[in-house]
Amino acid sequence: MIGIKGTGMSSLAVNLKHMGSRVSGSDYPESFFTDELLKKQNLRPLTPFSPQNIPGQTDLVIVSTAYNNKNVEVREAERRGLKIISYAQMLGLLSKELGSIAICGSHGKTTTSGILSFILSKTKYQPIVNVGSIVPQLVNYRPRDPKLFVFEADEYQNKFEFFHPKTVILANIDFDHPDYFRDLKQYKSVFGEFIKRIPKNGLLIYCADDKNCGNIAKNAVCAKIGYGFSKQAMVQINVVEILPDKMIFSLALPDRKVCEFTSKLIGEHNALNLSAASICADYLGIPVKQIKSAVARFAGTKRRMELIKKVKINGHSCIVMDDFAHHPTEIRSTIKALKTAYPGKTLWTVFQPHTFSRTEALFNDFARAFDKSDKTIILDIYASKRETGGKIHSRDLVNKINSANVFYKPDVIRAADFIKKRVKSEGIILTMGASNVWELARFL
Repeated sequence: MIGIKGTGMSSLAVNLKHMGSRVSGSDYPESFFTDELLKKQNLRPLTPFSPQNIPGQTDLVIVSTAYNNKNVEVREAERRGLKIISYAQMLGLLSKELGSIAICGSHGKTTTSGILSFILSKTKYQPIVNVGSIVPQLVNYRPRDPKLFVFEADEYQNKFEFFHPKTVILANIDFDHPDYFRDLKQYKSVFGEFIKRIPKNGLLIYCADDKNCGNIAKNAVCAKIGYGFSKQAMVQINVVEILPDKMIFSLALPDRKVCEFTSKLIGEHNALNLSAASICADYLGIPVKQIKSAVARFAGTKRRMELIKKVKINGHSCIVMDDFAHHPTEIRSTIKALKTAYPGKTLWTVFQPHTFSRTEALFNDFARAFDKSDKTIILDIYASKRETGGKIHSRDLVNKINSANVFYKPDVIRAADFIKKRVKSEGIILTMGASNVWELARFL
């Protein structure tokens, strides 16, 4: 597995090992939050990339989206005539082999697939699960007789074309990945084609609040359930209360009276995620009492409003949290949830933009995304393996925001030093982005 540290790839590696394959893999030496998971499963990535990393007895090479035939190991596999497939193609094979549920959308895929997997892990379905992050409560989970495949379906590079699910959860459609999609029209089109392919005896569960989802849902030939806060939703949600440690929301499941749920996850966006998963579980015949119990116990996934630690800074109690949000919509949702749950604390948001192309394409949206954050620090743009550079700089974003409470710092070390000098009250320090911005916590 070339690029085994990737969020989806690491999950797939564990699944393939549990299914009886001998798995090896390689990646860059830099630390990643999946390192702990791989180590626990005795899957130690080889580094750096080298032709010698590919074992002599190799039946299949799976390549991460981040790499192509410029990678030395991909070239070596081609030279040796080995069978090579992409990460998405492997998920596609699994989705064909078993009845499958795909969770797609611009935001919320990981949490939704995580909670659905957690609910179903305690049932007769015993699904194989491929979530785009670590689900701590499923680290030791091992399906004994899987009858279902639950997976996070990523739209980037139109991976949809390889997937064959019977059930799809469509959370939202919000333009992203401008390095691949030229505009919103093209972006929506891949979702539209994917939804059309759900078989007639399948099911589409979609967010009725999202106009793009509603329009695309019209093209589905299968049964449909729309959920959301709006009146046009078949299943309506109502958030009753949001506290620092829990959220209470109600949900009117189809053909049933209103059910009240309690969750450790907070925010309206999480009420949507939890509701979509609960509707799907209910459709599969899981008793409502069992669904409510699982929702109440579910503690979330890594890097999604994750509590990292509590520290004292200048004598003030602070909470350090981390979130994967790297799109303006996700940023606003997370900040709103934390300001609702912790109204008396100063929110410090440390954001590292992910890719030059996204920062440039959504520049004005990014500039408005931090309005509710009390103090914001913008780090240098993280190019990832997709880009080598761009025409925009993080200073441009700071200048556009034009606020005395927004600061530029190049990296996590200097951001941490700045925070330690400036904290004057109880607060939340939130690291945010699809990079290694989470490492800031170790310097506080």
